[in-house]
Amino acid sequence: MKKQTVLPFLVAVLVLSLACQTLTNPGSQASPTPPILFSTPETPAPQTGSAQLAGLTYATYDAGTDSNQLWQIGSDGKAVVIAENSYADFSPDGAQAAYINFDSQCSWLLDYEKKEAKPLDCTGSNNPDFFELDEVAGWATGQSDTLFMLFKKSFGMGGGTGYFGTLSTSTGEKKIFDNQHAVSTVLPSPDGRTVLFSNLDFAALYTIGGETQPIDPGQYKLAEFKLAYPAWSPDGKTIAWGMMNKDGDLKYAIGIIDPQTKTAKILHPHSPSLSPAYADGPIAFTPQMASPKPIWSPDGQWLVLEAEIYSENQNNSQKESWVIRADGSTENKLDGKFLNWSPDGQWVLYFKPLPNTPAKADLMAARPDGTNPARITEVTNDEFLTQAVWSPDSKHLLLRDGETVSLTEAGSWQLNSISGTEIPPDARLVKWLSNFPIPYAQLTILPPPTPSAASDFSCPTAPPIRLSVGATGRVTYTDGQTIRLRSAPEAGDNVIDQLPEGTEFEVIDGPVCTPRIDRTDAFVYWKVKVPTRNGISGWLAEGTFNAYFIEPWP
Repeated sequence: MKKQTVLPFLVAVLVLSLACQTLTNPGSQASPTPPILFSTPETPAPQTGSAQLAGLTYATYDAGTDSNQLWQIGSDGKAVVIAENSYADFSPDGAQAAYINFDSQCSWLLDYEKKEAKPLDCTGSNNPDFFELDEVAGWATGQSDTLFMLFKKSFGMGGGTGYFGTLSTSTGEKKIFDNQHAVSTVLPSPDGRTVLFSNLDFAALYTIGGETQPIDPGQYKLAEFKLAYPAWSPDGKTIAWGMMNKDGDLKYAIGIIDPQTKTAKILHPHSPSLSPAYADGPIAFTPQMASPKPIWSPDGQWLVLEAEIYSENQNNSQKESWVIRADGSTENKLDGKFLNWSPDGQWVLYFKPLPNTPAKADLMAARPDGTNPARITEVTNDEFLTQAVWSPDSKHLLLRDGETVSLTEAGSWQLNSISGTEIPPDARLVKWLSNFPIPYAQLTILPPPTPSAASDFSCPTAPPIRLSVGATGRVTYTDGQTIRLRSAPEAGDNVIDQLPEGTEFEVIDGPVCTPRIDRTDAFVYWKVKVPTRNGISGWLAEGTFNAYFIEPWP
C-alpha cells in the first residue's frame, strides 16, 4: 500500500481524503526522536500563486531526502506548508490532522487550534509491538477523539494488510476489534459512525458503541459473485460493490446492498468483450482478473463502473468505463477511461485514447448521461502524469500535463496557461479546498510518550516483550494446548492452573527474565490476574522466538 518510499505520483492518491484544511507556517523547533514536522524547506520555496487559485493544495517531493511536503495557496496568493507528511488525514472540520511516521512508527496528531503536534503511539523497531500502526483510515465523527486504523502484526505481515482497530487521539490507546481476519479495506461511512472492514473473503460492519456484524453475500443473494472495492453511497445508507461471477462465463456487475433492510440490487450485469485491436484470443478467467470498481458521483445519483478485461493468453488487456444511474434506469459506455467526477456530480472527466497514438489521449468532459461531450485538449494518456483538479464549486478545472499547467472554465473549456507562475514545476496537484479555518502559526512539537519502566527491561535471549503492567491480554490461539500458570516466575513443580487458549487476564507485575534450564534462551514471565478463574493470580511465560504464548488483548 505504501510505506517506506513515497513516490511523487502516489502523493495525490494518498491525500484525497482531505475534507477541510487550514493553514500554518511553522518554524524549525527540534523534536527529540521524530523528524521535524514543520520547518523551512531545504529545497527552493515554490513560486507565489495567485488569488484565483486560493485553497489549492499540492505536494512537493525531494528525492535526495526522501521527503515530501503538502502546501496550500492562501487567499493572498502565497503558498505555505501545511504538513510535512503527505499521509496526513484531516478531520472533517479541518482542525486536526493525523498521520504515521513509518521511520519511528509513531502516529502524530496535529492540532491546529491548540497549535501543537503530539505523538500518540510509538511502536518502532526498537520496541516491536504486537500490533504496529499501518494506516489512518479515517475519523470517527461519532466519537470525537477516535481514529479508525489499520494495524499490522510486528512479524510476517506486509503493508496494506492488517487488522481493524481504533486509536484514541486523547490518550494514544489502541484497540483491535478483530485480529482473526486480516483485511485490506477499512472504510468509514460518510457520517463517521460506522466502518466497513473487508478482504476478498470477509466483510463486516462496526458501529461505534455497537457490535460487529458480518456481511454475508448469501444473505443478499449475491453468493455467486466475488465482491471487491466497496464504496459507501454519499448518504451513507448503502454500499456499492464491484462484482464478478466466480465461475462460468465472465460477467461483471455492481451490487448495491442496504445493511438496514438486508436487501440488494444488481446494476449492469454484462459480459464484457475485447475490441478487435486487443482480441488476440477469447476472454477467460485469468489470475489477473479482478472485480470491477464502482465509483459514486458526489451527489449519489450515478456510479461509474471501471473494469479491466484480459484475453485468454493474457497478452492484452482493455479497460472500460460505464456510467450508470443509481436506480439502474440509464447507463452509457464512455469511449475512454474514467478520470474523475466534478464535485457537484454534473460532469464526468475521462481519457479518450487517440487511435494511432496510444500514449496520447483527448481529455474529454461530458454529462453523466452522455450528453454535451466536449474535447478539452490533448494530454498524456496516463492518470498519474495528467492531473485534473476541480474547484470546490465545480466552475473551474486546473489541469497539469507534464510541466504545463492550465486553468479552464467548465462548459467553455477554453484553456489559459499558467505554467511556471503559479505552481512549482515538480509539484503534484492534490485537491482544491474552499476555506482556510486554520491560522498561519507554528506548531509546538511535543516530545514522544514517556517510556514505561518495561522499556528499560532487557532479556536478550528472549523475544521482544509485548505486554506491560496494567495492560490486558489473553492466551494465544496456537496449537490448542493450555498454558501453565505458575506460582513463581520460573519452571519447576509450581503449576497452579492450566489456562486454555483465549483466556483473558490482567497484567499486575513483571517482567522477569528467567534463563531456561540447560538451554541458551530464556523466558520472560508476567504476573497476571485471571478474573474468569475466580481471580487467581500467577506467572505466565510470554513465549519463545518461534511463538508467543500470550498476547495483548484487545
